[in-house]
Amino acid sequence: MMDDTTELPSGVELERDETMGCYRVRYDRTDQPASMVVVSAVAAVVERDPLDLEPLRSALDPDAMDDLFAQTPGGRVRNSGRIEISLADHRVVVDADGDVEIYPPA
Repeated sequence: MMDDTTELPSGVELERDETMGCYRVRYDRTDQPASMVVVSAVAAVVERDPLDLEPLRSALDPDAMDDLFAQTPGGRVRNSGRIEISLADHRVVVDADGDVEIYPPA
Protein backbone atom coordinates (compact mmCIF):
# COMPACT_ATOMS: atom_id res chain seq x y z
CA MET A 1 0.00 0.00 0.00
CA MET A 2 2.91 2.35 0.44
CA ASP A 3 2.85 5.48 -1.65
CA ASP A 4 6.29 6.64 -2.71
CA THR A 5 5.21 10.28 -2.35
CA THR A 6 5.09 9.90 1.44
CA GLU A 7 8.55 10.46 2.81
CA LEU A 8 9.77 8.54 5.80
CA PRO A 9 12.49 9.96 8.02
CA SER A 10 16.00 9.43 6.70
CA GLY A 11 17.22 5.86 7.14
CA VAL A 12 13.77 4.46 7.89
CA GLU A 13 12.39 1.72 5.67
CA LEU A 14 8.87 0.35 5.69
CA GLU A 15 8.55 -3.36 4.95
CA ARG A 16 5.52 -5.61 4.57
CA ASP A 17 5.65 -8.68 6.82
CA GLU A 18 3.33 -11.18 5.14
CA THR A 19 3.77 -13.73 7.93
CA MET A 20 2.53 -11.34 10.65
CA GLY A 21 0.13 -9.46 8.36
CA CYS A 22 1.63 -6.10 9.26
CA TYR A 23 4.06 -3.43 8.14
CA ARG A 24 7.34 -3.09 10.02
CA VAL A 25 9.64 -0.16 10.52
CA ARG A 26 12.99 -0.20 12.27
CA TYR A 27 14.50 3.14 13.18
CA ASP A 28 17.52 4.52 15.02
CA ARG A 29 16.23 5.64 18.39
CA THR A 30 19.20 7.93 18.93
CA ASP A 31 18.51 9.97 15.77
CA GLN A 32 14.74 10.15 15.37
CA PRO A 33 11.83 10.71 17.70
CA ALA A 34 9.41 7.79 17.81
CA SER A 35 6.42 10.07 17.23
CA MET A 36 7.78 11.29 13.88
CA VAL A 37 8.52 7.76 12.72
CA VAL A 38 5.08 6.47 13.74
CA VAL A 39 3.15 9.25 12.00
CA SER A 40 5.25 9.03 8.83
CA ALA A 41 4.99 5.24 8.66
CA VAL A 42 1.23 5.14 9.23
CA ALA A 43 0.76 7.86 6.61
CA ALA A 44 2.76 5.77 4.13
CA VAL A 45 0.70 2.65 4.88
CA VAL A 46 -2.64 4.43 4.45
CA GLU A 47 -1.33 6.46 1.50
CA ARG A 48 -2.16 9.84 2.98
CA ASP A 49 -0.24 12.94 3.83
CA PRO A 50 0.83 12.88 7.49
CA LEU A 51 -0.98 16.21 8.00
CA ASP A 52 -4.24 14.59 6.87
CA LEU A 53 -4.14 11.95 9.62
CA GLU A 54 -5.89 12.39 12.92
CA PRO A 55 -3.39 13.99 15.30
CA LEU A 56 -1.20 11.53 17.18
CA ARG A 57 -2.14 13.53 20.27
CA SER A 58 -5.64 12.00 20.04
CA ALA A 59 -4.08 8.62 20.93
CA LEU A 60 -1.33 9.74 23.34
CA ASP A 61 1.03 12.60 24.12
CA PRO A 62 3.74 12.51 21.41
CA ASP A 63 6.28 14.13 23.74
CA ALA A 64 5.67 11.44 26.35
CA MET A 65 6.19 8.72 23.74
CA ASP A 66 9.41 10.37 22.56
CA ASP A 67 10.63 10.64 26.16
CA LEU A 68 9.75 7.01 26.84
CA PHE A 69 11.91 5.75 23.98
CA ALA A 70 14.68 8.38 24.08
CA GLN A 71 18.08 7.88 25.67
CA THR A 72 18.24 8.38 29.41
CA PRO A 73 19.67 11.66 30.71
CA GLY A 74 22.90 9.71 31.29
CA GLY A 75 23.02 8.74 27.60
CA ARG A 76 21.99 5.09 27.95
CA VAL A 77 19.69 3.60 25.35
CA ARG A 78 16.50 2.22 26.88
CA ASN A 79 16.03 -1.44 26.07
CA SER A 80 12.60 -2.11 27.50
CA GLY A 81 9.17 -0.62 27.06
CA ARG A 82 6.31 -0.99 24.66
CA ILE A 83 3.19 0.95 23.78
CA GLU A 84 0.22 0.10 21.63
CA ILE A 85 -2.06 2.74 20.11
CA SER A 86 -4.67 3.12 17.40
CA LEU A 87 -3.95 5.60 14.64
CA ALA A 88 -5.90 5.93 11.36
CA ASP A 89 -7.82 2.77 12.34
CA HIS A 90 -4.54 0.79 12.45
CA ARG A 91 -3.06 -0.85 15.53
CA VAL A 92 0.45 0.48 16.06
CA VAL A 93 2.94 -1.23 18.37
CA VAL A 94 6.15 0.59 19.29
CA ASP A 95 8.95 -1.22 21.14
CA ALA A 96 11.91 0.32 22.91
CA ASP A 97 14.27 -1.59 20.61
CA GLY A 98 13.27 0.64 17.67
CA ASP A 99 10.70 -1.66 16.07
CA VAL A 100 7.32 -0.36 14.98
CA GLU A 101 4.56 -2.68 13.72
CA ILE A 102 1.47 -1.37 11.95
CA TYR A 103 -1.52 -3.73 11.69
CA PRO A 104 -4.41 -2.98 9.32
CA PRO A 105 -7.98 -2.79 10.63
CA ALA A 106 -9.51 -6.18 11.34
